[in-house]
Amino acid sequence: MADSDMQYRDGETVLIDIDRRIGATQHAPGDGVPDAPLPMGSAWRASDLTEADWKIRIPDAALQEFEIIAGALEEYDEPLDTLSPDSFDWPATTDLMADVRARLSSGLGFVMLDRMPVETWTDPANRALTWLLNEIIAPPIMQKWQGHRVYDVRDTGAKLEYGVRR
Repeated sequence: MADSDMQYRDGETVLIDIDRRIGATQHAPGDGVPDAPLPMGSAWRASDLTEADWKIRIPDAALQEFEIIAGALEEYDEPLDTLSPDSFDWPATTDLMADVRARLSSGLGFVMLDRMPVETWTDPANRALTWLLNEIIAPPIMQKWQGHRVYDVRDTGAKLEYGVRR
């Protein structure tokens, strides 16, 4: 076995099963690690997916609701946690996000909402709508140690290294 097929962790040698091409470590029977491939949804290979598995077309009715709410929130400058999805009448969006939630929890674990018109909304409206849509799925959690749950990320062209995000 080549050195590139082995990783070392805390003095322990971990063998990597290159043939499976998923980076699974070899393990001992009874250690709780599955012996067979996991069912679709839990684990997958990109080559096994179709666009329909992860891409969701936003219904026209939901897009209309987005436009109305984005218009109402275009100057929003209050803390985002004061917003609640229950404050808005958006049945098409509620149905859309129920599909998103189901796909996240029992599907592949990711989705892409296709053609969300973020370029037509102000920054405050984008932040607020992002907050509201995420709130429908689950309460937003802390993303940074300082407690930030939403923050802007901008590509400044800095060299990618520790602490630099793109």
